[in-house]
This record gives sequence, structure tokens and C-alpha cells, in this order.
Amino acid sequence: MPVYNGEKHVGAAIDSILKQSFRSFELLIVNDGSTDNTSNILKSYQAHDDRVRIIEQAQSGIVAAL
Repeated sequence: MPVYNGEKHVGAAIDSILKQSFRSFELLIVNDGSTDNTSNILKSYQAHDDRVRIIEQAQSGIVAAL
């Protein structure tokens, strides 16, 4: 899941994914150089759920984040 400056909505998106009935998956989140609180929010989810993995990169745009 790519994200850039998504602090207002990224939590709801992650919650929706993690609440799926299928539980055997890994959620890869590419933080595309966010300058808001997105990184801290992602780290909090990663600390509480082993299925969440974060990839941090310098802002490169949606194509590079996919």
C-alpha cells in the first residue's frame, strides 16, 4: 500500500485491511517520503501487528512506491 502524507486517513485504511476475515497475509506499506505524522502512525501499527511491514523511501512518486 503506497502512502504519502496520509496521517488523516492511513489509520482507517490499515484498520480496514487488518480487520479482514482472512488473516494470513503481510501488509507492505511504502511510505513515499511523508513529511507529516504518517511515519509515526505506521510505526505504531507495525509495533502492534506482526503482519505490518514498512518500507521507507525518499519521495519518488506513486509509480516508484508501487
